[in-house]
Amino acid sequence: MTVTPIEKSEEQIAKDKEAVARMIGAKTAMEAAQRRIELLEQTLKSVQSRCDCVSKSFGEAAHFNVYHPQAGTWAVRSAKDIFRDINNAINAVL
Repeated sequence: MTVTPIEKSEEQIAKDKEAVARMIGAKTAMEAAQRRIELLEQTLKSVQSRCDCVSKSFGEAAHFNVYHPQAGTWAVRSAKDIFRDINNAINAVL
């Protein structure tokens, strides 16, 4: 079996080179996005760990007066509940 060479015009070669350059750019952008996602995940895990340590530092009697933007009101909540909510929010995205 013989293979016949494919002849391309200069215009087609230039288009192919542009396409390759775009693919390389897309690959580089995806790799950068992946690195950023990994960094964000590591940071969330670190925040989660720190929140766990702080949560354990407060007793059951510790409460905070916190603002609820949706309701536009302040309410007293236990520190344990606040840190549990933070933990749940992080777990929802990891």
